[in-house]
Amino acid sequence: QLLRCSSCSLVWLKDPPSPSEMGEHYGEAYDRAISTASKTSEHWFGRRDAVLHFKASGALLDLGCGSGGFLSAFKGPSWQLYGVEMSEYAAAIAHDRCGAQVFVGDVLDAPFQPNSFDAITCFNVFEHMYEPDAVLALVAKWLKPGGVFYTMMPNIDSAATRIFRSYWYALELPRHLYHFSPATLKKLGENSGLTVVSIK
Repeated sequence: QLLRCSSCSLVWLKDPPSPSEMGEHYGEAYDRAISTASKTSEHWFGRRDAVLHFKASGALLDLGCGSGGFLSAFKGPSWQLYGVEMSEYAAAIAHDRCGAQVFVGDVLDAPFQPNSFDAITCFNVFEHMYEPDAVLALVAKWLKPGGVFYTMMPNIDSAATRIFRSYWYALELPRHLYHFSPATLKKLGENSGLTVVSIK
């Protein structure tokens, strides 16, 4: 069952599986599907260019980096690459693929220091997190002054949601714990000390 806050309109999954149980909803088949999807770095060039619009070089952290597809689009001397990934299998591929230093585990346990990154990215992962507000607080802490956070996720207020309702593919229950709209994402970012540059 999904609930929506009458005040801020955030949507969340009622009584989600505990973190210790959630792994049963992923598994090796899920890991393989994610790690083999969009293998070529060319697939990520649009997202890479969005980051390059703000930062030409520096330290880049990708939250939920998977097998390193996005990070591989930045491979080269201009960038120092880092990732956070729950799957040891995918993290190993990411490291071998582009030399990224990947922390295996929960984002909230990652040992990065304040003011470490010029850019932090998070693609189709934020909705899987148990504590998105705490993660955004860390993002704000880890970013250098003037750093950029770039995230993508399904829009719970999209036309597709209204058309397909409970059949909307991006509900992905129970793996998706929170469902964001532009309004709720903006509020969450601002509450964490971030300044919204663009929402699409």
